[in-house]
Amino acid sequence: MSSSDATEEKVNFEDISFHVKKEESKIHWEDRKTNVKKWNNYMYNDDWSIKEENYNELVKQLPTVNGNSYGEIMYTLMTPADVQYNPCEEAYVKPNVPVGDLVQFKNWDKSNVFPDTSFGWTVYIPKQLKESKESPAVAIFQDGSSYLAKSGKDGLGQVRANIVMDNLIHQKKIPVCIGIFVDPGEAKTTAETTRSADYDSPTPLYATFLEKDIIPFVEKNVIKRSVTKDPTNVVIIGISSGGICAFNAAWHRPNIFGNVISHCGSFVDIRGGHEFPYWIRRTERKPIKVFLQSGERDAILPVGDWSLANILMHNALEYSGYNVRFEYGFGGHNLRHGGSLFAESLRWIFDKNAGKVGARNKKYIIPSYKKASSL
Repeated sequence: MSSSDATEEKVNFEDISFHVKKEESKIHWEDRKTNVKKWNNYMYNDDWSIKEENYNELVKQLPTVNGNSYGEIMYTLMTPADVQYNPCEEAYVKPNVPVGDLVQFKNWDKSNVFPDTSFGWTVYIPKQLKESKESPAVAIFQDGSSYLAKSGKDGLGQVRANIVMDNLIHQKKIPVCIGIFVDPGEAKTTAETTRSADYDSPTPLYATFLEKDIIPFVEKNVIKRSVTKDPTNVVIIGISSGGICAFNAAWHRPNIFGNVISHCGSFVDIRGGHEFPYWIRRTERKPIKVFLQSGERDAILPVGDWSLANILMHNALEYSGYNVRFEYGFGGHNLRHGGSLFAESLRWIFDKNAGKVGARNKKYIIPSYKKASSL
């Protein structure tokens, strides 16, 4: 559903999108059904609490269902509870650590899977790759620019993945690993984002795009060598709709994408992804290792409850014997908690001995909320 960095938040549903520009203290919203586009005043106080008067001005202009509005996402993009989460120690540049190179592509339109779409994306190449004799591991990020370190008034960003990878590779905590940071596509004819269609649809199409278009292009034109063919050395990562996109790609191509990191994944009814917990329970276990993150103040909207959806995903994966880790915090729908855990999540993903795979403990324990009260 959303993408974010230190200075802005973008939220896209099938018909409504929001764009919060923090430095300009403005929010832009668009209703594609009615073609209404408008700027509103900024939503947040200095302590990240909501400005009720500005929020009320916004929501009275939006369509509602049972008195509820998609504008309620504003309560979760920044929350006072997120102030406690800061970038992990490895997200800071350290002396004597080699800095990887970034190769950028703008308006890239060479996709055979999405021929009518252009993409912006960046490849991170660690310095150690030149001397390495092994095929590199791969980390693929959806909403890629949200995960990269960037400059600006609000600092380097919430995750700073390229800096984290510099440090972890130098420490030999993860293998030599390239990063592919892919931003959502734009339709060539209309310049509209294809993010929801590409990310939220539970089909193999986006996984095919990565498999057939992006990875071969990187091998041939960027690093000039093959990447690993071992799926346990490939991790796919994303937030919100990018989170469900990451899991969906691994679900359809576990032979390529063996690991998932999902931040506030949109396992809700945007385009049918709310069915995943039930598909997981009814399908033979696939060789996928999963790191999930959500929080108490994650989004609650007409299409679903993100906190509950991620709890259901964790329960289904655990029930079915997957190697899964769930970090449930206090924050909202953003990358602050996930960024604070990012180095740890990469270490856990690439540690072949971390976690466990197998059938769940069959001993049935009645959850407290199901226990009958004494009469």
